Amino acid sequence: MAQKRSALVLINQKSGTVRTLGPDVVKANVEKALSGAFEPLAVELVDGDVTTRAQAAAKSKECDIIIAGGGDGSISSVANVLRDSTIILGALPLGTMNTFVQDLGFSPKLELALQQLADARVTEIDAGEINGRLFLHQVSFGVQPRMARLRERLGYKSRFQKMLGAARAYLAIFRRPQNLHVNVKAGETEHEISAPFVAVTNNPAALPKQARALDQGILGFYVVHSISASSILRLAAAFLTGKLDEAEQFDRATSAALTMEARARRSFRIWGIAKKPKSIQSSIDGEVALLDFPVKMQSLPRALRVLSVAPQYAKTDLPVKKKARDAKV
Repeated sequence: MAQKRSALVLINQKSGTVRTLGPDVVKANVEKALSGAFEPLAVELVDGDVTTRAQAAAKSKECDIIIAGGGDGSISSVANVLRDSTIILGALPLGTMNTFVQDLGFSPKLELALQQLADARVTEIDAGEINGRLFLHQVSFGVQPRMARLRERLGYKSRFQKMLGAARAYLAIFRRPQNLHVNVKAGETEHEISAPFVAVTNNPAALPKQARALDQGILGFYVVHSISASSILRLAAAFLTGKLDEAEQFDRATSAALTMEARARRSFRIWGIAKKPKSIQSSIDGEVALLDFPVKMQSLPRALRVLSVAPQYAKTDLPVKKKARDAKV
């Protein structure tokens, strides 16, 4: 039987599930579910940013695996720490959307995800890079970072309140939409964009009931031209019915690398000269960040070693517990 790997679980106390269930309950559940799968196992509660603790663990090489428990932002922060490390990344769904965790085949429900994590496999997946920083799921510009900033100002104490805050923020922005004015170069093609929402994904987005493939080595590029009620409903219907290719409300493309440049705007005139903005607000895996122009994005093929249960990631160097028990019998 293969030797068990050591694991450090870092739980973000400010994540939605922890605020709802309580930090001590979540910690106890994690310890109970994973104590037999990893040895030794350490479970720590972190007040917010998990980066500092992950950096210390990576530098000291105190464990084989670091499991980030939080939203996509917390998991992305740990991924940035591990990009040049031999330490494996694990993830638990403690956020609101848990998109990346589900991309890896895990349930969005903590109890089920813990059972799956105990039997997970090691695989290599792509990451995206934007201005030197890794992202795992999506970077967006325009509507989404505006919503995130407003939602944080409204405050929340649970996952439900966070979702309610997001709805309130959307309605506020919906009444006063603002267009981005940028040029995006994808390969040899340059797009001149004036639109309220632009998103870039680590590999193309998946349709409902389809698993996102995280090893294609490309970025997905999406531009939504309108956030009117009718256009959003039509776009949602196209997504849910698997007919995004036919939707007229947005454009999409794929590329291994993208560059975004600012365009001069009348609202930035100084002494009669139109000025280009020097930076742009973004949402990187759910975390708001200010990025300097030009914004450079690229796919980093197989940049991370992660724990996964998604069927398309079948290669493994970490035996599944059930197989080990069968072999022992």
